[in-house]
Amino acid sequence: AEIYLRQALEILATTTGVDHPESLMVLQNLCLVLEKGGFGKMVEEALRNVVATRERSLGDHHPSYALSLHTLAGVLAKKGQHAEAEELLRRAITILQQAHLEGSAAHGAMLTNLASVLWFLNKEDEAEALVRRSLAIKEAAVGTSHVEYAASLQHLGGMLLQKRRLEEAEDLLRQSLAILENALGPDHPHFCPVLTTLGSCLAAQGKWAEAEAFVERALDVAAKAGSGFDQAQILSVLAQLQFALDRPAARETAAKALENLQTFLGPNHPTTRQASLMLRVIAAKNPLVRGTVAFLKRLSFRMAGATRP
Repeated sequence: AEIYLRQALEILATTTGVDHPESLMVLQNLCLVLEKGGFGKMVEEALRNVVATRERSLGDHHPSYALSLHTLAGVLAKKGQHAEAEELLRRAITILQQAHLEGSAAHGAMLTNLASVLWFLNKEDEAEALVRRSLAIKEAAVGTSHVEYAASLQHLGGMLLQKRRLEEAEDLLRQSLAILENALGPDHPHFCPVLTTLGSCLAAQGKWAEAEAFVERALDVAAKAGSGFDQAQILSVLAQLQFALDRPAARETAAKALENLQTFLGPNHPTTRQASLMLRVIAAKNPLVRGTVAFLKRLSFRMAGATRP
């Protein structure tokens, strides 16, 4: 995909100019591909240029400008810059509402992503209300068999997991996975988040073997897709599961997770720091300490799940 997008961008830049809407759209899609390859800083700079160019050419009330804000916000959220991501998403949603596009699929997608950002900012009640609103919008706009509807189901399931509503969360996550499998086939990279979250949900209910199988499947899908960032996140969850189950592979898995997270997120990102702490705990030489912490880790899955949505 990267090669074709680069070729398309070169052709469009030569024939129509780099500021043409079609060139900007291809550049934006190329950024999303490059982001998964670990080019986070370069991608952020390119998307900020896309946003600035669309603001100059289209104005700050145009739906295309809102979509660029939405894309940039998604990249910033993955880098842990949730406050700025929230601001951009709220601006984008306001623009769509003013353009009478409230209730569209794009509006529903923005609400879902804003809900995810708010969840990380501990605005949990507003986040759940937004994702439920998004779910209703997507059901009306694209139907219950669409991947966008599945995305909202996954986000809501992840939130309910954190709120200890485990059976409801599991049901929503399984629904999301079934929709994605029917729409995309068995090994699409879109499966990775829902597989990982479902694994965490099952671990929180003590269904260890099934939980480990889902997370390992997520890792296999991410590896086939060449998605390094997804692999890094999944490895972190898998290391926690392996450690809780006293698997010998836990230390190696945790080390790989930390190395990859440092590459994609940097050493100071909260997720990276958590992975670093996890590796130190796993590597503890005192068997009594290891046994006690492994027991506490099993309890932590049962009490709170493993990941945010």
